[in-house]
Amino acid sequence: MSFEPSSNPKDRRELDRMDLFADCKIGQGDKWYRCGLGDISVQGAKIYADFEPEVGEILQFQTAHMGTLKATVVRTFQDGFAVSFDPAEAKKCGLNDMLTVALNEHR
Repeated sequence: MSFEPSSNPKDRRELDRMDLFADCKIGQGDKWYRCGLGDISVQGAKIYADFEPEVGEILQFQTAHMGTLKATVVRTFQDGFAVSFDPAEAKKCGLNDMLTVALNEHR
């Protein structure tokens, strides 16, 4: 897993977004899929996947370094989709801590 601050000007968001090249799992109902994580913040993530969920669909998001949290699909694109997280739930499962460590290591 490697971290890089996002350099895309379109990625200017309220919170820092990290390009995080890592595997993740997405749960859709009772099925789990291995996916690629493009970038992530405590508010959401870009997921590369071979399936296309519906906008508004609630999924389960998981990486090896944190717990599972609910993710709401906010848009789709050719190779995947973007999700949003509830910031309080992201903090509870350790996403804030993981991103803080990554940002500090990069500086």
